[in-house]
Amino acid sequence: EEDPFFRDADDLFSQLLKRRGVPTPGGTRTQPVNQDEAFFIQLDVDRTEVFEGEQITATYYLMTPYQVRDIDTLKYPSLKGFWKEDIEIATRLNFQREVINGVAYNKALLASYALFPLKAGKITIDPYKARCTIVTQMNMMGMGQPYQYTKSSKPVTVTVKPLPKDSQPQDFSGAVGQFAVSSRVENSRVPLNQPFALKVRIEGRGNAKVIELPPLQLPADLETYDTKTESKFNRDGTSFKEFEIFLIPRRQGSFTIPAVSISSFDPEK
Repeated sequence: EEDPFFRDADDLFSQLLKRRGVPTPGGTRTQPVNQDEAFFIQLDVDRTEVFEGEQITATYYLMTPYQVRDIDTLKYPSLKGFWKEDIEIATRLNFQREVINGVAYNKALLASYALFPLKAGKITIDPYKARCTIVTQMNMMGMGQPYQYTKSSKPVTVTVKPLPKDSQPQDFSGAVGQFAVSSRVENSRVPLNQPFALKVRIEGRGNAKVIELPPLQLPADLETYDTKTESKFNRDGTSFKEFEIFLIPRRQGSFTIPAVSISSFDPEK
């Protein structure tokens, strides 16, 4: 069993590498064509070789050594070949400083996506295109001449491997990633013939939205009335899907609701 201390240490190390402008192992980060350009759009991809359905996080940043007067997004990436989920789309530019090859840049998030390849092969993460008004030089009065430039990020190609077919269990949910499943009821004492909610929650790194509720082996006289679902992607790249199943007890006494399980493919293992 994996030691959580080492797992947390690996996560912290990856975060430190990102803050220092170093791509995480297996990922890539596009670089400026030359250090004299007014701005460029950086694409940060956390991995470039994955399995079908495995999560890729792709993040676009505006990078400039100068001041930005305004920005106009001309084209968001289409990201064909992927199931796409928005992690964060910037509504305003929040700049931080980052040094690349000895040059200090102002860096602001533009958009971040969770991407899930739909089939094996080579798939390209296409460019983000924007027009910016940049003030490159300031005069003695603290004012400068603004100039407009149009730039696109470089495309990045990822290699997608097929899922192994010979070892798939019959109840494989189609989910790829690391997930935990839990279930609960709000109250263990409920009235006869009145509905109560059983909540089943699946969460982790991966696309929880593709997971369907497995068949529940409910005891006799416990009737299924209705089912609702809720799902969401979080800014940290994780997701969840929760099923709320309304059940009606048709007799008095005790009921045991059996455990719920799902089958998923863990690329790390």
